Amino acid sequence: MLVLASCFFHIAYLNSAAPPVAWLILLRYVAATTAAALALPGLLYLATSRSALRKVALWIAGFITYYCLTVLIGDLAYYRQAGKHSTIELMLFYQNFVDVSLMAIRDYAHIPVLYVATGVGFFWLWRKLVRREVAPVSPLTLRPGSAQVGGAFGVLRRVSGVVIFIVLNIIAFRGGVQGRPLRPADAFVHLNQAHGDFALNGVYTSFYAVFHRSGFPVVADAESIRVVQNLIGSKGEVFPSPEMPFYRLTRPAGEPKKKNIVFIILESWSAKRVGAYGDKTGATPFFDSLAQKSWFFTNAYATGRRSIASLPSAVSSIPTLYGSLYITSPHEQNFQRGMGAILREQGYTTMFTYAAKAGSMGFNAFARLAGFDKILTRESFPADAAHDGVWGIYDHVTFARTIEEIDAARKNCEHI
Repeated sequence: MLVLASCFFHIAYLNSAAPPVAWLILLRYVAATTAAALALPGLLYLATSRSALRKVALWIAGFITYYCLTVLIGDLAYYRQAGKHSTIELMLFYQNFVDVSLMAIRDYAHIPVLYVATGVGFFWLWRKLVRREVAPVSPLTLRPGSAQVGGAFGVLRRVSGVVIFIVLNIIAFRGGVQGRPLRPADAFVHLNQAHGDFALNGVYTSFYAVFHRSGFPVVADAESIRVVQNLIGSKGEVFPSPEMPFYRLTRPAGEPKKKNIVFIILESWSAKRVGAYGDKTGATPFFDSLAQKSWFFTNAYATGRRSIASLPSAVSSIPTLYGSLYITSPHEQNFQRGMGAILREQGYTTMFTYAAKAGSMGFNAFARLAGFDKILTRESFPADAAHDGVWGIYDHVTFARTIEEIDAARKNCEHI
């Protein structure tokens, strides 16, 4: 089962074939996972010669195996979203069982269906296996006058089998006879990230995290929020929104003054060509003058290398995660509380302007979901407006139109 899941992982997620050493490391983790999962039913099975008890041991092994199968199925689906095997998420799933189950039924309906289908087939086959179980009979017990010898030999053989099973199980569980037991990180000693993930399996990583959860503290959401608020909150700051628990404001002395807000995102700027960052060519004089009288940050980290990655981060605080773009992902139509929605709650009229055609990189749809009231695109300008013929309207024309919209809103006593 574990090897088949790894073969599926190889087909679905690897761009290059795993080397032979990756398959050997895979078998090491398979042995460790199997030893840990089936140790108790295996011990019970070997320690008794009674058919009824052996059937109980087999049924316990069957339920454990099917449970591990469900973890594997969930892990393969989780890897597609997160780019990693599941770990402490297994505990979080059980803490939020109802919510996660409803989400799975709504957004990942094939997963519950797969659980049910595999469960029916698995237990149908497993029942046939258990029914074939009979008590073992030693040939020595069939010889006249040798029942006592045969009984003693059977006990000795059973004890020897149990001892050998325990020793081999411990070796497999530890991943070998080396000094330190096997850990998930060991998969990456001789392998890159992708091939190391292939060698691991979700059952091993999940239960390793569960049994080492002292390093992964799992607490309720309310307690986590309270701890973080105590860490980041300063004197006089308040947290005004339960929906945004880490959004904080300095308590005002009176009614806040709502100033107009213009948020400009610049495309394809390099720090080494900006005077405020030390460039001497004078290519950005106006920006440099703004930097002299503004909050100017010298340590910033990009959430992506393309325009399509920047907008969700800048407008809605949704970063690019594990190399996956939010726009074009299955989640792009999810409810969000973006900049437009936040400003609208404060009484502002909002507008989003970009000079490309509607539909370009999905910006206009994203801006609408982020709560902006009005969207200006290439189609909002006259047909003869100056443009570059490829990307859209020139910047200076776009800025002029934006100022016109702001002036019109100001005349109507609106905030934009």
